[in-house]
Amino acid sequence: MAIRKKVLLFNPPPNPDTGAQLHLESLGLGYVAAAVRRELGKSHDVTLWDCSLVDKAMDHVPEVLDAVAPDYVGLSLSAMNAGQGVTLAAQVRKRHPRAKILIGGILASSLPTEELACYSPDAILRGEGEALVPQALALLDDTASGDVLELVQEQALDVDALAWPARDMLPWQLKMHAQASVAASRGCPYRCSFCSIPKAGPIRKWRPRDIDDVVDEMRFLYKTYNIAHFYFVDDNFILNSKPSFLRAERFAKLVRDKLPCIRFGFMCRSSAIDKRLLKVLKSAGLAGVFLGIESFSQAVLDRYNKKETVEEHIRAIAILNDLGITINPGFIFFDPWTSASEMRQTISVMKEIDFPSLQSINSKLTCYRGTAIEQQLRELEQPETRLGICGYAVKEVQTAIIMEQCCDIFQKQLLSDSDYVDYQHCQYVLGSLQPFFLNTPQESLFLLHYAQCKTLWKAGDMAVLQRIDDYLRGASAPGASAGAVLDAHSRERWRKGNACAKLSFALAQPHLVRAVATGSAEEARLAVLAFSVPGGHLNMAGLLDQPGANGGINDVVIAQALGYAWDAGFLNGYLGRLVRDKNVEALVALVESACLTFNFAVIEAVERCLEETGIPAGEFLAASLGQARQLFRSSYPEFILAQAQAPASVASRARTTEPMVNSWPAD
Repeated sequence: MAIRKKVLLFNPPPNPDTGAQLHLESLGLGYVAAAVRRELGKSHDVTLWDCSLVDKAMDHVPEVLDAVAPDYVGLSLSAMNAGQGVTLAAQVRKRHPRAKILIGGILASSLPTEELACYSPDAILRGEGEALVPQALALLDDTASGDVLELVQEQALDVDALAWPARDMLPWQLKMHAQASVAASRGCPYRCSFCSIPKAGPIRKWRPRDIDDVVDEMRFLYKTYNIAHFYFVDDNFILNSKPSFLRAERFAKLVRDKLPCIRFGFMCRSSAIDKRLLKVLKSAGLAGVFLGIESFSQAVLDRYNKKETVEEHIRAIAILNDLGITINPGFIFFDPWTSASEMRQTISVMKEIDFPSLQSINSKLTCYRGTAIEQQLRELEQPETRLGICGYAVKEVQTAIIMEQCCDIFQKQLLSDSDYVDYQHCQYVLGSLQPFFLNTPQESLFLLHYAQCKTLWKAGDMAVLQRIDDYLRGASAPGASAGAVLDAHSRERWRKGNACAKLSFALAQPHLVRAVATGSAEEARLAVLAFSVPGGHLNMAGLLDQPGANGGINDVVIAQALGYAWDAGFLNGYLGRLVRDKNVEALVALVESACLTFNFAVIEAVERCLEETGIPAGEFLAASLGQARQLFRSSYPEFILAQAQAPASVASRARTTEPMVNSWPAD
């Protein structure tokens, strides 16, 4: 019998200096794993280990390497995790020197071979991994020792021919953020000079997936993992074209018909924002849009080759605000060529429109290696260059001074100011709650309260922006009375906005509890996610005290969410009610959901409640608890690896809509 080859795919964690990241599951590795399983499943086993989700300090990497004993190790690399990738590759070489290292991702596609030597690679894959990784695995064993196999993608992949990504790590993503990522298209036809995404094959184009297949994948995630919130990772979910608009309209219809109570967000360009289309998409659950604004100076947009205008940005922002769709802006306030007049143009627009501006004004261009803008930087002094990132110096002295001032204001003063920090938290929570009121009778009231908060917060922001503008006009010296400005003008307004936001949280609570307690299972699944927003100020006990609607079906929905995200301290009264009601299905769903994310405290809480009440568990619940006990005898890495190898067995009850026979012993 042939020995099966072992493939271990790593997503290294972000570099320590990268800052806060929203760690979504690695769809890239998920797609690669699915491709290897489909093409080489008879001869190769594939395991995923996403350090961003399950091992941020890489403490468990040695144990994972020993447990898998891989023949091949794949690293997904970008500038954001490049340094940690070097550390991880060194661990592989030290612990399993015979394992062959394959490197891919944006970094491998962007840097020359000699600069990638720090990873000691046996193979460098430049392009989309679904085709290149299986090809490399077939060739590596015949590659001479010491030679580096280099594969370059020659043709863009047919996105409709790809298998859905393996979702081995999705439960751990849900534990951090209650949403799943989906790719509905690949590629971008535009050529922004700062973009680090390499083209796939010889041409740059947008490759949309069949939209029916996209919705089928979403339905699978909804039924399998109870996903009610989706984020599309496409560079452009829609383009400014009739075929793209028609595809988006079909998507909206399919979602309304098949997934009526989900929410989603995506990225697109301002030029693609059409009010009629966005209204249709909102009716299907569109809650947020990421816009690559970059600047409100036309000179800057032209410098970046954006092929967009300031007027298009302003129009897009107005449309999204009018529809009540959250705007997440991408912004670049400083670059090597930024001038005082360009900054003043941007600040002038920020003052006039409803736009989340204060965080944006501290943003600086990250110049990725391999981008068009890197070529322009060659004429400038480059004080520092890191792996995958090109350093630069700012040309204008005045710009350099104001950039330093902005960094000081935002990083030192604001982030240490309790009112500002509270403002950022309240704004995050309100933005997170907005999707749950979308398309409901309470939406207009919620948006009214949200607008009041934003008006107060913006008044505080404007004082800071005005100080920067005064310096740019020469009306004040840099650094003059910054603390006094913040004290006099900003803190009071931020404080009032925060109080308004906390009142909104209190008003939101009963509506969300009612949706969970008396709504359909679909409505409950969406609403219950609101209670898992970190620091969301919603009263968990108020939710758990409510008996579920529809004969207890909604209790199953609550239980599935509890196992992913919540501490056992919330469970005592809730568990007591489930046991007294003999709600076997909800209890089993809770246990199996806890098994997905190593949440052993939940298992102990269920067993303790049964013991305290003196009520025997019954056949199904006892079997579920027994399986959980067996799983939790494993170490943390062994547990995750076992889940990845047989994920369908773990949440089998959570994935079925068939009613469970109540085997609770008779009184």
